[in-house]
Amino acid sequence: MSTSSEQWLTPAQYRQRAIATALALVLFAGVLILLYVFWWRPWSIQRDRLQSLQERRARVEAVLNSRPAIETALRGAELAANRDPLLFPEPTRDQAIAGMMQRIQERVTSIGDEGKHCRIDSQNPVTANQTADPQRIAVNLRLHCGNSEWLQFAQAVESARPAMFIDELNITAPSEQSNGMSSAQQGALDIGLTVYGFLRNAEPKVDVRP
Repeated sequence: MSTSSEQWLTPAQYRQRAIATALALVLFAGVLILLYVFWWRPWSIQRDRLQSLQERRARVEAVLNSRPAIETALRGAELAANRDPLLFPEPTRDQAIAGMMQRIQERVTSIGDEGKHCRIDSQNPVTANQTADPQRIAVNLRLHCGNSEWLQFAQAVESARPAMFIDELNITAPSEQSNGMSSAQQGALDIGLTVYGFLRNAEPKVDVRP
């Protein structure tokens, strides 16, 4: 059998081939690390940044595109509020409370007939530090009214514009009088209540910043 074509490696040659193989693997791993650090990682960071910028631009464009619709809706809401105002239009809290008290007085004098009317015994505004809502204004009232006049007054208040609401209602029935004398206020209800409403908010502004 001929062995001229066979190459037999010596131990030294085996060691050299193993070292060369290890060096090749180390070199390959080093190339991969360098590619990751100097190419793949920067490219990934730039790609994520570009995607973030594109998403931000899309949000900004969506807000800008919706601005005309928002402004139209706000103008419509303002016109509707001016036509049928639910909030008190006065610019300050004190003026709004004065306006509320004047409206209450007007409603008291507008109800009743044949000498039967409500009477305001006391009318005291609620101060700002007594309410948790800065937009809320209120007046504490004490009235003397007949039953029919009281119902008319309550309906007139809660159907008013600007809107007013009744709260903390306390009604005491009249005491019986034994002397048989009658008067305009005999049989009137003693009524304690709070009438409240809300100030108009400041004009809203559209913020188109992202």
